[in-house]
Amino acid sequence: MKKNVFVGVMRSISSVSGEPPEESPLKFRRKLPDRSPKRASQESTCNVRSIVSVSGEPPEESPPKVRRKLPAPLPKKASQASPCNEVPSESEGADTKVIPQPAEPWDKLRGDQFDVIDNESTLDEVVSDSASLHLGPNCGTFTRARERPIPGVRNSPLPLRSNDHPEGLPYLAQPRWKRMRERVERDTYMAKSAARRCINFLKAGLPFTLEHPGNSIARELKEWQELVALDGVFIIEHHHCMFSPCLKRKFQIVITNIPSLADPLSSNSLNRTCSDRKVCSRTNCPHEAFTHEIKDGWVSKFGTAGTAEYPEELCEVQAKGIVEAIVERALFNFKFSFVEVFSGPNAPLTEAVKKYINVLNNSGPGLDLALKRSGPSSSKGPVPLQPPKWSSLESRATGLQPKWNSNFQLIKDGLNDPWEHLARAKSLAHPSMDDAYIHSDTRRISPDGGDS
Repeated sequence: MKKNVFVGVMRSISSVSGEPPEESPLKFRRKLPDRSPKRASQESTCNVRSIVSVSGEPPEESPPKVRRKLPAPLPKKASQASPCNEVPSESEGADTKVIPQPAEPWDKLRGDQFDVIDNESTLDEVVSDSASLHLGPNCGTFTRARERPIPGVRNSPLPLRSNDHPEGLPYLAQPRWKRMRERVERDTYMAKSAARRCINFLKAGLPFTLEHPGNSIARELKEWQELVALDGVFIIEHHHCMFSPCLKRKFQIVITNIPSLADPLSSNSLNRTCSDRKVCSRTNCPHEAFTHEIKDGWVSKFGTAGTAEYPEELCEVQAKGIVEAIVERALFNFKFSFVEVFSGPNAPLTEAVKKYINVLNNSGPGLDLALKRSGPSSSKGPVPLQPPKWSSLESRATGLQPKWNSNFQLIKDGLNDPWEHLARAKSLAHPSMDDAYIHSDTRRISPDGGDS
């Protein structure tokens, strides 16, 4: 009876290995619990060993029905991580510094899906996924042109707002003005929400720009006044005629937290104003007039028609400032690099941003453009302390007027005397007054040898 039992056990085990065991049944039963240190160390959830015979000897060829056939292993690559031990490779986690593409621009003129009010929740998601923001809310009801009568027009457009009533004049509450009141309320809502979004971006340290006419009554809104009162916010005044190819002297402002756009010495500066009402400072030619089209005593077309779209050169300069602000602040981990709200049908600013991003992404060193300006020196060994490239003493020596803010003029116009201007500039308090070095080149061109 015992013999039959052992034979049955041996047969069942031999069916696994394909060969009868060479050891006696007693020795084989002692090997069933796998307590060998060697076999314990070889257990892995990733590596499945070939089944060996229970006797300890590898089979010549495992039967297909018993041995599981594993898929062929993939070739090992340095960039592949283990499926069990998710250890990043050397190439993973590297800062590739690729600037994301801009989001689709938003404006109802581009389709109902881009209606800023009707799809505000979707817009909120896009804005929160964007590294930078530009807003140009509708200005039609904020213009002061309605305050000036138009010659030859019996029924000039009535004012809709005032400094005391920036959200709409009281007469709009009358039923007969319902349609116009709704338009005013819609524009007010968009202007207020634009200022709030800018405040949120400022607090988050993200670059933004907000554009409107220079004399817009929107500047009297509480939200706009709150925005411009915050530290780090600049108001940049400019005329569109100073940017090619515009020929009309359209006065605009850009409110932003990007310093390079406000710095008159920067290549990205939007601080360009035309000094003459009749002759353009850029082209030295007469400005194109804002001529209204009048029919039967009514204005059929205003002279500002066709000027809503930004000039090409302005878009290029502003896009460069925005993208370089993204690079300087290392904002590479957003879904979108930029989103333009109230873009108009063609969205030229978005196209300019996209173009400049592609230029930088396609040129490796180009992405480090802004970072290299303030980065440490790459030279080895101790570096002696060097004087600043352009100190406050140099500024005074050359008569450059110091500016904490480009909107605050320290020397008024009208002197018409360069030596008097130079004398006053030297007497002003310059930023970084502790600078005590003037380069030799500056000393040579300075009238008094730089000993100021």
